Amino acid sequence: MIRSSRATAVLATIALVFQLSLPAWGAPGTTLEGTVRIPCDPSRLGEVASVLIRPASGGADVISAVDPATGGFSGADMTAGVYELVVIGTDGVPLSPEPTNLAIVEGPNEVVLNLQPPGCGEQGSESAQGKGLKDWHVALIYFGALGALAALLTVDSEEGSASPFEP
Repeated sequence: MIRSSRATAVLATIALVFQLSLPAWGAPGTTLEGTVRIPCDPSRLGEVASVLIRPASGGADVISAVDPATGGFSGADMTAGVYELVVIGTDGVPLSPEPTNLAIVEGPNEVVLNLQPPGCGEQGSESAQGKGLKDWHVALIYFGALGALAALLTVDSEEGSASPFEP
């Protein structure tokens, strides 16, 4: 009889511990779902290889691969805290000049990283400059007009004409 009481008590304790731990096992944990975007040239998304997720307080870095078609990346089994996100290109060089700081809370977290990689904005400015006048063109026209005006004002009306056709 004592044996069955002990077995029942042990089984009740195991069942109670199991029942209390179910919500912790079922919780999604701390996750990060993100998207990398390059607004100035979306075709350059293929140049992005991964995102380095570094805890600001120290610890192990997580490298998450970026889907070249959608720009999506994810991080799972993370702890809540502040992280630095660095976008890495296919050549292994960071594409963002400064890391993005992000506070991650318990549960699912979402982030969108908009990049302006080197050379992205320069293409548009070169084409806009090529169609208009450059600064030195404007300066040349300005000084040419001033020189012509000065030449007209200094012509002495008392002197005869320099033209061989006029009497």
